[in-house]
Amino acid sequence: AISIACDSTPASPAQPSADPTPVVPTPTTAVKPIPTLAIPTPTTAVKPIPTPVDTASPTPEPQDESDVNAEHLREAQAELDKHRNLWMSNPAATYSFVLTPICFCPQDLLDPVTVLVVDGVVASVTYVKSGKVPEHDGYGRYVTIDELFDTIQEAIDGGASQITAAYDPQVGYPTDVRIDYDTRMADEEYTFTASAYTAGAPVPDGESDSLAKAQAELDRYRALWSSKSVDAYSFVLTPICFCPVDFVVPVTIRVKGEAVASVTFVKTGKAPEHDGFGRYVTIDQLFDVIQEAIEGGASEVAVTYDPEFGYPTEARIDYDTRMADEEYMFTTTDYSPGG
Repeated sequence: AISIACDSTPASPAQPSADPTPVVPTPTTAVKPIPTLAIPTPTTAVKPIPTPVDTASPTPEPQDESDVNAEHLREAQAELDKHRNLWMSNPAATYSFVLTPICFCPQDLLDPVTVLVVDGVVASVTYVKSGKVPEHDGYGRYVTIDELFDTIQEAIDGGASQITAAYDPQVGYPTDVRIDYDTRMADEEYTFTASAYTAGAPVPDGESDSLAKAQAELDRYRALWSSKSVDAYSFVLTPICFCPVDFVVPVTIRVKGEAVASVTFVKTGKAPEHDGFGRYVTIDQLFDVIQEAIEGGASEVAVTYDPEFGYPTEARIDYDTRMADEEYMFTTTDYSPGG
């Protein structure tokens, strides 16, 4: 017999899933990773790229101002010492020169003056143009040449900012000087010129200027002779005067230091029995003979000098043209340094 169950709903057929994407099965085998290659570290050190070297000369550092001024003062001192020694090697106690002060002063103190120095002391000061005596002492600047040297020395010792000096090459005295004591200040500079230097007493008005020329020549060549500083030498002296014959023949004079070491006749080699009336002398004493003639106002002083060493080679002195037989002449030859 067939039994039919009532109220029983028949089973529905299976419905497909709403997500149609197929499900991928998870593999069971592990995936190997891609191996990482290790980069070896180099064993050789890498040389650094050298920095280019500047071959240009380095810029010198600026000198310190005090160092520059110290060097300037040292140079000024050396020049001063050199020319002061030259001046002192030809001492003239009596002389004259023209001094022109240049400073911030009243006009009448700037006019050139003739300074006469006698025995190392200022004897007179007169204006060059008028010949009159200044009413003012020029603030103490009308001085001797030695005191002009002192003025330069004091500026050096005091550390002046600027010192410019020119000197006479033959006699050594300062001819043109500018001193700026402090460049930060105005109107404190001092400048002067010295010119027309003449050794000995001035030539009186109306008298021939031949003695002034003779003095200038003597000063020039005596300075040249002194600059050689020869300690020993010999020369042949021939005095020419109204004297016994054996006093006017040539003699060889040898000098050592500042004194005559020996006198011998050129022809015989014998020593004279007489001193030649005091005329067998050194070259320095020959200069003195000429100087005394100039200072004594001789009527004629004519001298020639050796251009290399400066000593007198020929001289004629006529002390008084109104008198006869009082002239004195001499020649010098065969000069030899070292004796």
